Amino acid sequence: MISEERIDQISKDILESSGFAFENRSTAFELLAYKILSDRQRAIKPVDENESKDKIGYYIEPNYLFEKVAQKDRTNSENWYEAFQKFAVTNPLLSDMFISEYPHLGEIKDKSLEDYLTTCDFTGFSVNESSFLFDELLENCYSDRRKMYSGDAPKQMRELIAEILNIEVKKEKVSIFDPVAMSGSLLLTLKEKFLSNVELYGEELSSDIFRLLKMNMLIHGIDAQTIHDNFVRGDFLKDEEFDANSKFDIIPMIPPFSRHWDANPELLNDPCFSEVGVLPPKSKADYAYVLRGLQHLSEDGTMAVMLPTGALFRSATEGEIRKYL
Repeated sequence: MISEERIDQISKDILESSGFAFENRSTAFELLAYKILSDRQRAIKPVDENESKDKIGYYIEPNYLFEKVAQKDRTNSENWYEAFQKFAVTNPLLSDMFISEYPHLGEIKDKSLEDYLTTCDFTGFSVNESSFLFDELLENCYSDRRKMYSGDAPKQMRELIAEILNIEVKKEKVSIFDPVAMSGSLLLTLKEKFLSNVELYGEELSSDIFRLLKMNMLIHGIDAQTIHDNFVRGDFLKDEEFDANSKFDIIPMIPPFSRHWDANPELLNDPCFSEVGVLPPKSKADYAYVLRGLQHLSEDGTMAVMLPTGALFRSATEGEIRKYL
C-alpha cells in the first residue's frame, strides 16, 4: 500500500521530470490512464470483447494490456503508439482518446522516455493508487500555474461552486452542462456532491484537453456511449456544436479570463446578443460566455460562473451588459 503522501510526491516528481509531461503534452496522463483501464479489464477477467464492453464500456486486446506492453520494452515509444492505435480500432466511440494528434509520441527519443519512466515509475500501482495519482496530477497542475495544463479551478473552488449550485437544485434529475469543460473535473465534482441524479454534458475547445476530458470521465465511471454522445470539441462562443435550443438545468462555467474573441458586429443579430444591444469588447470575452450560457439555461435553471474581478466594475459595453443582467 502506497501512502497518499507518497503518491502526491510522485505526482510532483512527474511534473518536474525534465518538463517531460508538458513538453510532450499529455504523455503522463495517457500512459497512466491506459494503465488504469488495463488493470480494470484484468480485474473483471472478461471472456471476450462483448463482455468487457458490457461491463466496463471498452476493450483492450490481451496482448496490448499495459503490463504486456511494459514487459516487451516499456521505454520503446513505438510499442505504446501501436497499443494506442489498436485501442482506437477496437473502441470506435473512444477512437480519438489516445491517438488524435498523437504522432509526437512516436517522435520521443527512447532515452527521454526511459529517463521519464524510470524516474516516475507507476507500473506497480494498484487501480486505486493509479486513479489517485491521476487525480493528484491534475490537482498539482491546478496549483502550479507555471505548469497549468487543463486550466480548471482548484478543488476548493470547484467544491464551492458545487455547494452554491446544489442549494438551487429542486429536481430529482438534472442536466448539467459545462461549456468550458477542460478536464471535466468541475462536472465530476458536481456529480459527486449532488444528491440528484445527473446527466453530464460538456464542450472543450482544445483537442489535447478534450482527450484528457474523455480519460477523466472514463476513469470516473462515465460510460463510453455517454462520453461520445454528450461531450463535444468546439468553441462555445461560436455555438456551433450545441443547438441554441438546447437547454440545461445547471450550467457551471470557468471560462478563460479576459480571452480575446471575434466581436463581429453581425453577432448583434444573434438572439444571444440582440436583446442586450451591445457586444463585449474584443479584448475581453467574459460576458460573451455569460450571455451565451444564459441562452442555454432552462427557464428555472441556475448558472454559476467564475470571472475575473474586473468584470464587476469595467465600464463601456460591459457596464451596459451588467445593467441588462
